Amino acid sequence: MKIAIIGCGYVGKAIAKTWYEAGHKLTVTTTSPETVTQLADFAHHVKVLQGDDLQALTDICQGQDIILLSVGSKGRTEEKYRSSYVQTAQNLKKALQNNDTVKQVIYTSSYSIVGNHDGAWVDENTRDKPANIFAEILLEVEEILLSMETDDRHVCILRLGGIYGKNREIKKIFRNAMGQTRAGAGLEYGNWVHLEDIVAGIQFARVQNLSGLFNLVGDEPMQRKVMLDKLAQKYDLEPIIWDELQPSPRVFNVRVSNQKIKSMGFTFKYPVIEL
Repeated sequence: MKIAIIGCGYVGKAIAKTWYEAGHKLTVTTTSPETVTQLADFAHHVKVLQGDDLQALTDICQGQDIILLSVGSKGRTEEKYRSSYVQTAQNLKKALQNNDTVKQVIYTSSYSIVGNHDGAWVDENTRDKPANIFAEILLEVEEILLSMETDDRHVCILRLGGIYGKNREIKKIFRNAMGQTRAGAGLEYGNWVHLEDIVAGIQFARVQNLSGLFNLVGDEPMQRKVMLDKLAQKYDLEPIIWDELQPSPRVFNVRVSNQKIKSMGFTFKYPVIEL
């Protein structure tokens, strides 16, 4: 099968290695010329591509069976987000208008789009309440991509939880925060997903030719205080000090259900967060 991965960062590299080893013919893209040599180890073609280059994107999509869109922004500003996410999605839609080979587009999105639900459970049918402009932009991208669905082409959106895994362990993510004072009580829930489950989820979406929106998060959301207390105990680290007199800076608190993708037959290797 011919597959193009648009955006080959932490997640893109991991699934690229899996697909390359499985014998699929891979084309991967990067915005960083310095990573080309590294990516060439697990791809047949590596292209340096900016999302605003419609012609290059159109050329890359020609002859492909599957497109995985896994882009990220190099900065957290509205301008950078729109350039990295919205413009790439708009150009991908244009690139596929006259393309008759691509049968599925898979996109790795973020559960942050759902917004604050005061700790309640949500699923794919819950109304989204984006808490800031960045979440609004990510929701706009989903809408652009879902509008590309046709009788001959499926679009699958995987909303990922907080990503952890090899070289991005929970201990490493929070190492500098341990022993510090944080505003609030730490009662907000976090929804996490292991890199291996992301790779397996993308593979599952491809094999099953999934269409629509799916949450890809572990089974058990965990409150920040509970998770970080366990982390401190496990590794003998200084615990977080919570200042309940100060309002928490967290913009959302929600527990995200993964039952939809599990009902399709997907099984998580890490249903509970691995500390």
